[in-house]
Amino acid sequence: MISQIFLFILFGIIFGLTILALKLQRIIEVTLTHVLLFFEKKSMRSMVLKNLIANRDRNKMTAIIYSLGLGFIIFLNMAQRTQIQIMGLHMMKFHVSYLE
Repeated sequence: MISQIFLFILFGIIFGLTILALKLQRIIEVTLTHVLLFFEKKSMRSMVLKNLIANRDRNKMTAIIYSLGLGFIIFLNMAQRTQIQIMGLHMMKFHVSYLE
């Protein structure tokens, strides 16, 4: 039961961070456009920003899929590491009990 509660909390954190990323997406887009395209003319930066606005729905869906996929990959990686550590501890406990 405790592991299920922990699992639901982790999934909630992943979804919460995804929603936070969506809310900050426009600010990050504008900032990165100005930082990465500082050498371009102002008209080019304006065109890129308008293109980002025109494709906002598609960009939003891509960001959701990417962030959820990345979150679940990180979650599975951590779950695998934890399981390997638990198996190692059980093996150590099993071998030590025979030595005594």
